[in-house]
Amino acid sequence: MLRGQGGRRAVLSIIVALGVAVGGAGVAVAAPVVDGGAAFGAARASVRITAHPRSVKVVSGRTTTFTVRATGSKLTYRWQSRVAGSTAWKFVKGATKSTLKVRATSKGDGTSYRVVVSKGRTKVVSKAARLTTISTPRITTQPKAVTTSAGAVATFAVGTSGRDLKYTWQRKTRGASAWTSVGSSRALKVSATEALHGASYRVVVGNAAGKVTSRTVVLSVPTAPRIATQPVSVRVTAGERATFTAAATGSDLRFQWQKRTAEDQPWTNVPGATAATYAFAARTAMNGDEYRVVVTNGLGSATSALAYVFVDSTYVDPAAPETPVILTGWGVLTMGSSRHGTSEVLEENMFNDVPPAGWEYVLVDVLGCYYGTGSSTTWLDVDVEFIGSDGRTYDDGGNVMPDDIIEAGTVYSEGCTWFTAGALVPSDVVDGGVWAVTDSSSYPYSTGYIRAF
Repeated sequence: MLRGQGGRRAVLSIIVALGVAVGGAGVAVAAPVVDGGAAFGAARASVRITAHPRSVKVVSGRTTTFTVRATGSKLTYRWQSRVAGSTAWKFVKGATKSTLKVRATSKGDGTSYRVVVSKGRTKVVSKAARLTTISTPRITTQPKAVTTSAGAVATFAVGTSGRDLKYTWQRKTRGASAWTSVGSSRALKVSATEALHGASYRVVVGNAAGKVTSRTVVLSVPTAPRIATQPVSVRVTAGERATFTAAATGSDLRFQWQKRTAEDQPWTNVPGATAATYAFAARTAMNGDEYRVVVTNGLGSATSALAYVFVDSTYVDPAAPETPVILTGWGVLTMGSSRHGTSEVLEENMFNDVPPAGWEYVLVDVLGCYYGTGSSTTWLDVDVEFIGSDGRTYDDGGNVMPDDIIEAGTVYSEGCTWFTAGALVPSDVVDGGVWAVTDSSSYPYSTGYIRAF
């Protein structure tokens, strides 16, 4: 048997010779056989991949398609796969088209795919494409609450598993209803301040497959109480609500309002007054009372400045005798209880009217101090009348009272005077009567009411 190139040439020579010999007899001449190496190269050139399959990232549970494009006719395709960590390629059963559909799963994450394109005995292998499965993120370590001091840096961190993760840290301060985005890293660093005490934090972790939200944790920045807004004195009419409000900074604050009726009296806690605002229905007897609030927490306490409640008396709730009544520009009080003064009035002036039967004069001594601007003429700006238990108003009837108000004269700012006021009243309405003192020194005019007896 002839072997090698020399042998093939010998065979070719014999065939040619035979062809010549036989040709003379009219037998067709066969074409020469092409060299085997050249034939294989020509066949291979007839199969060429023009587009290789591409690596993809796919959400778990979804289906993706790998595609190859090749030139040539009557091509056959056989897809192969190689699981992550392996070196062995295996044919995919039934995968004999130019496309391969694969359902992404966590188990198949990292699997590579390629395709063998054939024509006859010629084969071309594509580049490998990798399937990356994207699964829903999972939180493996929840963030933890942080307690630190003001000015320090608090760090919130989260442990996660999953690909292509995006982090959105959110914060909701105390009293807020909405969450605000504050960071986009796996760990969040916060400069702790008093204002952030009690703020809530959480992180939303997401990717193309979905998102998951961590538990909510709290930042604690404990600080000692400090009064930020002092309570302010208020003036109301008896029966109206008086309101005191204070504001304080610090953590975990507790409020307790206190009251005293005079400077020489002890402070006492107001039952139930444990909020930043204290409101109550004012009574005339409360006029001049002092209030303050004590704010405490585990780090200390702070006490506010005092504030007064000034209560304008009413006919229904008059001030007690010898109790100051503050009007627009005057402050007045009756010096002692009223008295039955018919004899005094008749002795004061011979022209004074003798009371009709069943009537009498009622008198009261009044101390008045003017605190307005400039000066005030007492008898022009201060008017005192008596309201009987029948609800009717009575005056002096034009009679001259002992130490009559007309003798009080003019009073300058911060000056005081005193006089006697009187009224002619039916005797049966004296008990339960009230003095009405009207101040017209400046607008708006004001009236205070003082119990007669």
